[in-house]
Amino acid sequence: MAARSGFLSGLVRLVKRSAGYDAAGSAPARWRDGDPRWLDWNNTGTVPASVIERSRHAYRNDGYYRNGCDALATALAGSGWGLAPKDAGLLPAWTSYATNAVWGGGSFDGLTVAVMRDMVVSGEGLVAIQPDGTLHQLPRDVIDSAFSADPGNRRVIREGVEYQDGREVAIHVRLDGATVPERIEKPRYMRVYRQDFPGQVRGVPWGASVLVAADTLGETEHALATGVKVAAMFAGIATDENQAGGDFPFDGKSSGNVLESGLEPGTLKVLPSGWRVTFATPQQAQQSAEFLRHQLHRLASGLGVPTHLLSNNLSDANYSSLRAGMVEFNARTEAQQFGIVVPQFLKPAWEAFVTRQYLAGEIDNLDAAMACEFIPPARPWIDPQKDAAATAEMLKLGLTSRRRAVAELGWDVARLDQEISEDRIREAALGLNFTETNDA
Repeated sequence: MAARSGFLSGLVRLVKRSAGYDAAGSAPARWRDGDPRWLDWNNTGTVPASVIERSRHAYRNDGYYRNGCDALATALAGSGWGLAPKDAGLLPAWTSYATNAVWGGGSFDGLTVAVMRDMVVSGEGLVAIQPDGTLHQLPRDVIDSAFSADPGNRRVIREGVEYQDGREVAIHVRLDGATVPERIEKPRYMRVYRQDFPGQVRGVPWGASVLVAADTLGETEHALATGVKVAAMFAGIATDENQAGGDFPFDGKSSGNVLESGLEPGTLKVLPSGWRVTFATPQQAQQSAEFLRHQLHRLASGLGVPTHLLSNNLSDANYSSLRAGMVEFNARTEAQQFGIVVPQFLKPAWEAFVTRQYLAGEIDNLDAAMACEFIPPARPWIDPQKDAAATAEMLKLGLTSRRRAVAELGWDVARLDQEISEDRIREAALGLNFTETNDA
């Protein structure tokens, strides 16, 4: 027991020595407006509060960063996951429950999007399961990150998260200003986060590596916009190079020595000898376009999304580049869906629902009812005609199954077949046949 506890403590110390975040360094002036609690915590394995707050601040105030985070959350959750339980009789009960399962109103699908967004922006999504089955989303801050202990019995508590034999069993939260943290056991909550390195206890905002880049991009755009405004304040500057001290060669309304009007479109002015006029032009803004584009690419790369999902700009995209970018993004999304969303959120939610049904006497075999297939939301096709033809060819050659092809569209094949059967019966009763071609 002591050896296991000592190993975990040593691992945590190792992680603390090797982990650090540039985003936790000294805050630029624009960041200081977000939260006064930002500190210079950089050499620690614990996720600095400054990184979390800066990510939230960027999400609220930076359109590019917000767009990228929303793109990730939407890709993970979509319009809702499909469930295909082994006991199909449970599906109507689940559908009825999921329609209004969230505390305060809302559906399970809507909660899924909110939890994924919280995980991306804040590093963790947290949901408490009430005794009546209501799902209550909570901010990650309720977990007491300052609470660590070694209570014994093969248990350790690190940053408010309790482990036993290396498995997470509980969290310790502070609600409503409580002085003593409350222990909530694993079946009563779902904590969703991405593990970036061994020994990591708390989740890290997905944009932590590019928070500095996002701030640099925002500051640069602000500086360039200010430069353009300053340049627009001057129509031109007249210089008396010979210092002759003669009369000002321009007619018009003036205030002191400042000419407010007099230069009009189409006017041809002849200047006396020694006078020179220069006009302010914002050349700096034109020269900085490539730098801004580079910063935008860097931000997209750090978040792990194609650049057009940040900027909504498809002017430089073509079919091949767009498809290649989305294929890579979809592959990464699928890995995150089945590595994070299913085991940490969907499976615990389903098991909690089935357990309540079992305790209510609605089902007899609890173990059998736990079996369920989770079907990810369909990804929009870039070229539906070509993709559909490719799927049909794969089915013809036996390279995929119809169940798998239907699942890629976000549907359960059993439910789809039932709908098709009902459609055929209704069409026959009405004398309809949509499979015939009309050569009129």
